[in-house]
Amino acid sequence: MNGIQSSRVDDQVVAIEAGMLGCMVGDALGVPVDFTSRDSRRESAVTGMRAYGTHHQPAGTWSDDSSLMLCLADSFASAGVDYQDQASRFVAWMQDAVWTPDEEVFDIGYATREAISRLEAGVEAMPQLHLHDN
Repeated sequence: MNGIQSSRVDDQVVAIEAGMLGCMVGDALGVPVDFTSRDSRRESAVTGMRAYGTHHQPAGTWSDDSSLMLCLADSFASAGVDYQDQASRFVAWMQDAVWTPDEEVFDIGYATREAISRLEAGVEAMPQLHLHDN
C-alpha cells in the first residue's frame, strides 16, 4: 500500500470512529429520556448528559443500541463479514454484558432479546434465503 492509499484508509478509519462516537454520544444523551413524550422534551430539552432518568443509569451511559454496534464493529474488525461471529458476539453481549459501559445489560427490547435468544439456541445466524422468502 502506498502513502496515498494508506492515507485514505486512515481517513476512512477516522471517519468510521467519529461516526460511531457520534452515535454513542447521541445514544447516551437519549438514555435518560427514553420513552418520554415530546411534550416533556419541549418542557425540558436535553442539552447535556443527564444521570438516571428512565433506566436509572449514570450520565453518559449508552444503551443496547451502542453495545450492539460495538459488537458488530468488533466482529467486522476481527472476522470480516462472518454472521456466526456476529451472532456469538451478540450472545456474549446479552449473557456477559460485553461492550456495556458498566458491565450490565439494563435494557433490551423484546425483538432483540428474542432474536439473540434464538441465536443462542442454535438457530443459524443467516440461513440460505430464497427469492420467495423476501
